[in-house]
Amino acid sequence: MFHGLRKSAAVFLLEAGCADAEVSAITGQSRAMVAHYARQVNRKKLAAAVLKWQAAGETGRMKNE
Repeated sequence: MFHGLRKSAAVFLLEAGCADAEVSAITGQSRAMVAHYARQVNRKKLAAAVLKWQAAGETGRMKNE
């Protein structure tokens, strides 16, 4: 049970912009485990940025046409 809560806390902290070392200190997890969660969070952020970029590009093309 606590693993799930700590993982959720780590993910929320990473999404809020905390550094890996800060999350590790707060949750008591190893830096390697936090780095693993950070990769997942970074993939989500990158995917959201790509979708936003694509939407802006599509909007820009319509204005130029």
